[in-house]
Amino acid sequence: MAFSQNHTLPLWNGTPPLQNEMDLKEEVVSEGIIRINNVQIPTIEVYLPAKQISTGKAWSFFPEEDMEF
Repeated sequence: MAFSQNHTLPLWNGTPPLQNEMDLKEEVVSEGIIRINNVQIPTIEVYLPAKQISTGKAWSFFPEEDMEF
């Protein structure tokens, strides 16, 4: 069985544009979906399949703040 490989990449080097540094702590809330508030260092997680099952195709999902399920 082949498993995916997880890679976490920063979206910016250093402080993101127009962001002021704050002492807020990142908060994870799970209410049916997982919501992460007060993100200070934005990242994206990339899940690559094992080479044995890789097709070379990808998809991405970027939910908007106002999305309702």
